[in-house]
Order: sequence, then C-alpha cells, then structure tokens
Amino acid sequence: MHELLRAYDEVSALHAVLLDEDARHGELFRSIHPDQRDSARNLLHYTKLRKADLRPLQDTLRRHGLSSLSRSEASVLSDVTRVLRTLGRLTGQAIHEPSFFDPSPQLEQHTSDLLGMECGARRTRIMVTAPSAAAEDPELIRALLEAGMDILRIDCARDTPEDWKKMTTHVRYAEERTGRSCLILCELTGPKLRTATWGKRDKGKVTLNVADRFYLTAYSSETQHGLPSVPCAAPALLGDLQPGHAIWFDNGKFGGEVLEVESDRALIRVLHAPEDGGKLKGNRSINVPDTQVTLPALSPRDLRDLDTITEIADLVGQSYIRDPSDVTALNAELARRNATHLGIILKIETPGAFAQLPAILLSGMSKARLGVMVERGDLAIEMGFDRLAEVQEEILWMCEAAHAPVILATQVLERMTTEGQPTRAEVIDAAMSARAECVLLQRGPYVVQAVQFLNNVLSRMEQHQSKTRPLLRPLTIASWLDEDDEDENSVAAASAE
Repeated sequence: MHELLRAYDEVSALHAVLLDEDARHGELFRSIHPDQRDSARNLLHYTKLRKADLRPLQDTLRRHGLSSLSRSEASVLSDVTRVLRTLGRLTGQAIHEPSFFDPSPQLEQHTSDLLGMECGARRTRIMVTAPSAAAEDPELIRALLEAGMDILRIDCARDTPEDWKKMTTHVRYAEERTGRSCLILCELTGPKLRTATWGKRDKGKVTLNVADRFYLTAYSSETQHGLPSVPCAAPALLGDLQPGHAIWFDNGKFGGEVLEVESDRALIRVLHAPEDGGKLKGNRSINVPDTQVTLPALSPRDLRDLDTITEIADLVGQSYIRDPSDVTALNAELARRNATHLGIILKIETPGAFAQLPAILLSGMSKARLGVMVERGDLAIEMGFDRLAEVQEEILWMCEAAHAPVILATQVLERMTTEGQPTRAEVIDAAMSARAECVLLQRGPYVVQAVQFLNNVLSRMEQHQSKTRPLLRPLTIASWLDEDDEDENSVAAASAE
C-alpha cells in the first residue's frame, strides 16, 4: 500500500503540473487555429510530461496492473487523469473528477483533412515524387494512381513551373479515369546548400582523398594557391562558417573540417572520403551541422515559385526550417497570395529544427492543416547515423502529441525504385513506416512496382500495428495449438476404446 500511496502522490503532482501548463499558456492559445487548440494543449502536456524521468513511476504502475503512461502521446491529460482516479480508489484517497476532453481521435481527423481520406483498408498514405517524364506522360500518372499513390510530390528544385502545371493536369485527368483522388504537394526548394555547377563534361569535378585540402569558394572554380576550388551555390554560407566546423558533401560521401575562412572562400581539409578517393561534382549537397546558418528559409526563387504553386497545389512543403519564424514567414506569404487554405508540410532536416520541434509545431498550428516530413537523409548526416533511429522516434512521439500527420522520407525502397528488387533491410524499413501517416517514395524506373509493393506491405502491417500500439489480430501460426489439441483428443479417445 505504501508504494501505491507514493505513486498516487507522484501522479497527483503530475496532474497538477499539467493543469498549470494550461493556465500559463492562455495567451499562446489565442494564436492557434480553433481546430488545433486541443492539439496544442496536448502537445504542451506531452512536452511537460517528457521533461521528467518517469521510469521508476512506470515500473510501480506496471507491477500493479495499471497503465504505465507509455502510450499517452495522443491524450496526455486524460490518461494521467484515469491513472489518478484508479490510484485514488485503490488507496482510499480523494478521487479527482475534473472535466477533460479526450483529444486522441484528432490525429485521424487531421490526417484526413491534410492528406485525404484513407485508401480502402490502408491507413498510411503513399506519396510519390513526380518523375520529370510525368510532365509529358499522363499514362505514368495514371499507372501510379492505379498502383496506390495517394499524393504526388512535385520537387520545385526540378523541372519548370510549366512542367508542374502539366503534371497537375495529368493528375486531374488520371483521377477521372481511375475514380481515385490524388492530392498535389509542391515542395519549395529553400536555400539549398549545394556545390555549384561548373566546367563542362569531365572538368566540373574535383577528386578528393582523406587529408586533401581544397577551397569552397563564393564564385571561382580556379585553382588557388595550388589547391582545387569548388564553388558554392549559396555563397552567403561562407560568412557563417567558422574554423573547426564540420562540413559534409554529397549526402555524406565526403566529410571535412573548416580550417580557415576568408570573405570569399573557406579552406577545407578532407577527413572522410571513399577508400580509393572520389569525385566531388557540382550540384551536390552540403551539410554544416555545427554552423548557425543565417540564410532565410524562403529564397527569392521560392517567392517566385509560390505564385505558381498557389494556383495548382493542395499542399505546400517548406524546406530547411530552423526555427518558428521560418513557418511564420511562409504563412505570411500564403496570406499575401490569398492561399491560406493550403495545407503546409514542415520538413524537419536540421539539428535546429529538431531541437525546436515543439515550438515549430505550435507556430504551424496557426493553420488548420499541418503536417511534418521527416527528412532522414540530412538528419542522419547532421546528427549522426547512430542517433537517427532515436531522433526519428522522438519526432514521431512529438508529432503524435500534436496530432500532426507525419511523412517518412528518404531511401524508402530505394533499391526497388531504381533496380526493381528491394533489399531485406528496405522491406523491414517499409513495414515499420506503417507507424507514420504517409510514406514518400522517390522517382525511379521501377517506381510503379515499388508503389504496388509498398501498398501490399502497408495493408498487411496495419493489421498488426497502429502507430506505436500493437494490434492483437489472430495469427495464422497460432493455429498449431488447435491442431495439437485435436491430436491429443484423438489419442485419448483411442486409449479409452
């Protein structure tokens, strides 16, 4: 009884803290869209809940057959209140009966509002990045829809506004032909940190090995002080770099350290490269995990592209978010174009965005339709591959608390989309992606087959898993017990005779 009394006191104190959190943030709730206020309140509750180490309390609750609060993301206050009521009855303490609203079903509603209705029995939507060929081939869009695609992603870093309009026309045509609906996400480019293209043919690249040095420059690709130079497509980045900062190129293929920084160039020493060296080319990614980048999340190109996007899209994706002000800026641009009805997808791909995820979500909740894309590629490079699984879990938890749909991106069935056959690791990854509300497949020659495969995997896995909660549907392999019982009964009957 002593242990239960102590648990009652701990849960009672936690309950009081959550109620106090509501009172402290009254001003904040006024800036939240009415459809998001309960979700914002639950997000604040969950953030407060996870500031403490609850593991000892969880062990106590579990030993006594009570909820351990381990799956309370979607409805924190109501779950805590239920546990407190039960503890009160068990210990003879005052039973708290506060009125509360259970917001847990709101994730399902927000998902339908943002990503469209479920496709048959499949809860997780499938998004596909539009191949360039989709601008000229309406049958490709139709094949993707028939295979199970729910959302077409247009990467605005590629193709042209005219191509995007053609793709949109083909989507609407395919909807009529197939009887299936398809939303269109247009993803803004953002201040893409990349190497600039230079030279022609085989000249536009630099061969690098570990211990090599080269200059990352504002404009020039000419050799400087006997060292090769690689121009940066975002020269303003050079002003943010500092000696000692880590820097990665080409999706982590090359890693280095900043040695010196001048106004128009930075000296880089290579610390990681392919075993026999490799070639760093133009238009390859740059990641700077240690650097406070000051470039705005909305580039001049993004502002031009928004004029077309707001005419054709259902959803707008924002890249390279670092803090809540970036989301505020996008909302202001949408309002300026009378496009506040569009849903927004916030792309989490930097350590800054991960660190400020609750604040970023609350900023996005000024709109009714909000979702998050987890860009696992950049997160792995910038936060470390050893942390990626943990980071992904934390994002999923926090977004479920905010009732914000999640899109998992980067390398889902990548081998299958490009070569037609998945790896075993890819199949497991695809199965686990059923915990998200949407999965993104990239372009590739076998993307239609990949959509069909993913559709099958998700349909099966969703019978076993709902978010983090296992579902105990009947298992075929459990039927051996019935067969064994029949054999034993037959033996017993024969013995009796």
